[in-house]
Amino acid sequence: MKKIITIASLVFGIGTSVFAATPVKAVLASADQTVSFGTLSDRLGFAVKVDAEKSVVIIYDNDHNVIFKDNLSKGLPTEKGYVINRLDYGDYTVEVKTETADVVKQMHVYNDGSHKDYFFIQ
Repeated sequence: MKKIITIASLVFGIGTSVFAATPVKAVLASADQTVSFGTLSDRLGFAVKVDAEKSVVIIYDNDHNVIFKDNLSKGLPTEKGYVINRLDYGDYTVEVKTETADVVKQMHVYNDGSHKDYFFIQ
């Protein structure tokens, strides 16, 4: 029951906090030219920019359970931020699927001493 409540609050928190996200500050290169990752200016999360007609962002936990799924784009180009402050510490997989590519990144969430932070494993 505790796990269900935690996952539900995580999905609700990520879903509602996306709308309050700030613009992208830096862009990280990706394996596909139609998908790029960036960091939010306040370092509370990451952003995904997609130059494809249809795309979806899926976040998996370390056991490969889907904890968040978002239909990202219905037009060209699209950019959206994802806040990580309600994720537990640990490893996650972020997958961006488009009609032409499937980009997968490993993400690690940790405590940097004053707040939660993350990095993508290259």
